[in-house]
Amino acid sequence: MTPKPRSVTALLVAALLRPAQAVDLLPTDVIAPPPGITTAQLAERHLEPGGALSSLERGSGLGDLTLVLATWPYADRQAGRYAAVAGYVTLPTGSYDARRTLSLNTNPGENRYQAAVQAGYSHRLGSRVNAMTAFDVQWFGDNDGYRRGAGRIGTLEQQLLYNWQVALSYTPAAPLTLGLSYFYSQGGASRIDEAPWDNVLRVQRYTLSGMIKLPFASLILQYGGDLKTDNGLFEDQRFALRVLTIF
Repeated sequence: MTPKPRSVTALLVAALLRPAQAVDLLPTDVIAPPPGITTAQLAERHLEPGGALSSLERGSGLGDLTLVLATWPYADRQAGRYAAVAGYVTLPTGSYDARRTLSLNTNPGENRYQAAVQAGYSHRLGSRVNAMTAFDVQWFGDNDGYRRGAGRIGTLEQQLLYNWQVALSYTPAAPLTLGLSYFYSQGGASRIDEAPWDNVLRVQRYTLSGMIKLPFASLILQYGGDLKTDNGLFEDQRFALRVLTIF
């Protein structure tokens, strides 16, 4: 008898800064975990401006704390098909210094609250390959400690940001999984102190991922960069190292 699909709920606790403000997923994140688990994830960020911005101060350290509640209303493990919905709340706990926002914000933390709603779907294409897609909408609180020049501090506001992502994952042999992700973000216009809205984001990015499951945690190494940026900073390359524990 074929088992019926069932729902799964999980609480995830992450400490990371998502590039370009998107709710980035790993290529295997929509695959449902065992029910009733909690995970914690740590990521360290190092931002080194280059080119004309090479004189700016580098930014490194832990990002803001993000709490995630995810539920899988559809989880068919035998067929490898999963549908998930998640809610995110980000707290301003990361390192932040207003002096790092004058020309380019190089802070790991954002000094503001954030929230997002996301829906995703994952489908097994073969014994070792999975495809994933997800869409999210992100909301931003105000950052009232944003430096705007001449020592003045202003309030940064940002409109809703919409993100879409698609990914493939491949497991050549346990415990290693490789992934390729594509991201598209649009929206998120911003302003300081009620100036006209500006800087609408239109960003296309990619990320290569390597995930290794260890007895005590999962080690995740990522490399990526921007493919096209119509407005805003172009990130030539990006590295991330994450450690994920389950308890």
